[in-house]
Amino acid sequence: QQPAAGISEWLRRHIVEKGGRVLEIDAEAGGTEVEAVLEGRKLELWFDKAQAWVYTRTDYYRRDLTGAIPSEILAALRSSEHYTTDEAIDEIEKVETNAANGSRTWWKFELETRWDEVDVYVDQSGLLAGRPGLDPGQGGSERVTASSPRTVRLPVAKHCSKAIPIL
Repeated sequence: QQPAAGISEWLRRHIVEKGGRVLEIDAEAGGTEVEAVLEGRKLELWFDKAQAWVYTRTDYYRRDLTGAIPSEILAALRSSEHYTTDEAIDEIEKVETNAANGSRTWWKFELETRWDEVDVYVDQSGLLAGRPGLDPGQGGSERVTASSPRTVRLPVAKHCSKAIPIL
């Protein structure tokens, strides 16, 4: 099986033609999840049942604090009661959504504290009270995960440079 034509075309235009690689495509009960690499960053993309792009999560790294992450985002993060130092930042993720989800962009910073880890969410308006809502296109806020027994593994489309076999 190949991924749906609409998804293949989207991936070709937004990932492959920009020098990226599609690593894995998973058809799930509520849509399709894609893992890719673009410009040295890991991306997780979600497409709904109608093959429409819903969101992209992009991994960033602590080294990106100088230059790749907007200064207003960092200023908001550093104003958080949970922020101590840049070294306490464990993970950074940028989330971009489609129009149905408000065409929003926000950042999630996972901070290590003395006792645990805390997620801090920031967008261009500043600190957010919690994780922004995201409708994955299946009429609710819960997404079927890769651990679902209904998960089906699909091979990567032929226009992608490499496929990782899934056993």
